[in-house]
Amino acid sequence: MIFSKGIGWLFRYNFGSIAFGSLLLAIIWFIIIVFEYLNKKLTGNNGAAQNPVTKFVTCACRCCLQCCHKFIKFLNKNAFVQVALHSKNFCVSAMNAFMLVLKNSGTFFVSEGIASWFIFLGKVFICIANTGACFLIVENWPDLKNQLNSPIPPLACVFAISYVISSVYMALLSIA
Repeated sequence: MIFSKGIGWLFRYNFGSIAFGSLLLAIIWFIIIVFEYLNKKLTGNNGAAQNPVTKFVTCACRCCLQCCHKFIKFLNKNAFVQVALHSKNFCVSAMNAFMLVLKNSGTFFVSEGIASWFIFLGKVFICIANTGACFLIVENWPDLKNQLNSPIPPLACVFAISYVISSVYMALLSIA
């Protein structure tokens, strides 16, 4: 009941703000795709720019486009939070969010640093837990234990695969 009321308010009051923020991201993505297409046509079949100046300009443009994309994503995330809190339109909320981040940049910097450490520790804990579970399986499975010379290679593989999966999962969460 409450969930459907919230969804109704979302579509009635905030859908335009969500659509506008998504439009900004779509425009940036379209510009990046067009740039990459033109860059591929410019470099030719061998994949490398013939001219060092052209290579420098394309790298600089790519860097600027990626910076703009990351800024728009950051602004959208904070603007959407402001839209949800204050029910203002996207532009006002984006300006309020930007000013809030600007005023409290030190606090945001410290909290982002602490959060990144906790995320890293969470990944390591997940990897250690999976490796420990694998060790228990190897030690308590007599046929498997007799076939292995050392349990270290399978445990290292489990640790590495767990770290890759948790990193990809966290990267996907940050994209969404």
